Amino acid sequence: SKPSTPASTPRVPHVARLMALAIRLEHLIATRQITGQAEIARAAGVTRARVTQILNLNNLAPDIQQTVLAWADHPTEEIRLREADLRQYSQLHSWEKQRRSFQKLLGRKQK
Repeated sequence: SKPSTPASTPRVPHVARLMALAIRLEHLIATRQITGQAEIARAAGVTRARVTQILNLNNLAPDIQQTVLAWADHPTEEIRLREADLRQYSQLHSWEKQRRSFQKLLGRKQK
């Protein structure tokens, strides 16, 4: 059985874990420690499309990535950002547009 955690202990947000995974996978590909997305998909038991979704998080502006990663160090119950939101922003080619959208979303989520 899994060890129980007190209900008051905040968990690391899923989006923070995925952001860290995206950065790690990109590094493994860049350093040729793995051959590519197909190898990741086979090893993880997920589709290549899912691997692409995760890797696309690397297209986010660096400051957005840092903000999301920082949530892992300071998990709070207030962070309710969905992965789908981040994926949507990673498709925007302008980091300025990403930043504006991200800030608007954070403002709505904190109310």
